[in-house]
This record gives sequence, C-alpha cells and structure tokens, in this order.
Amino acid sequence: MKLLLASRNPNKLRELRSALSGWEVELLEAPDEAVEDGETFLDNARIKARHGRAHAPGDAWVAGEDSGIEVVALGGRPGVESARWASDGVARLLVELARVEDRRRMRDPSRPGAASSSPGDGDLMASTISPRTEGW
Repeated sequence: MKLLLASRNPNKLRELRSALSGWEVELLEAPDEAVEDGETFLDNARIKARHGRAHAPGDAWVAGEDSGIEVVALGGRPGVESARWASDGVARLLVELARVEDRRRMRDPSRPGAASSSPGDGDLMASTISPRTEGW
C-alpha cells in the first residue's frame, strides 16, 4: 500500500515509515505548503490532508499530521505553535518553566492529530493520540 505524506519534513517521513513498516510512504511533492491555521493539532492535520489531496494523484492515499508539545503549567503553550515558538525551543521552555510558581510541571507532549484522505472521493478519516507524561 502506498501513502503520500503531506509534509516536507524528512523526520516525519522517517517516523511514519517506522510506524507503518508494511506501507510504502513518500513525501507528497506539492507546489506549496498548507497554511496551518487550525486551533488544534487535529485541525492542522486535516488541513494538511485536504491540501495534499488537492495535489495528489486520484488513486493515492494522503496523510496529514501535526504534533507538538503542550505544557499545562504554561496554559497549553506552545501548542500548535511548537515548531515556530522559538529558534531554540528547549531553552525557551526552560526559561518559561523557571518563571512558573506551581512546580507541579506537567507536560502533555502530544495530542498529535493525524488525518488521511482516501483515493478517489477524498473522504477524510481523523484521529488523535494522547500519551501524557507527568512530572519534571
């Protein structure tokens, strides 16, 4: 089975290939990138899948994915802005956490969204994965 990933990120391609070892997974070549203006990771994954569907062959499966980190002690930030939050996200995260008075620092590194579009009619399937890591 072949799947086109609506992304230009080779790291995401490597991760998806590892997770779907029985599939042939490739990056979708599109003239532009999807505008990720959703409020959640799942919203952005759907946007990417729909954008990919518009540029993919009709018989292809297309997947969109979005993920990041949500820190409860920071009100859920950086959330969907994770990739654009800072040039050095770890350093900024440590600075922001140092300012938090409540030392019960809990992070939820996921809530990633995944969406795929089927061949032909482009029906969309979507899901989220929510592993949770507590503590610091």
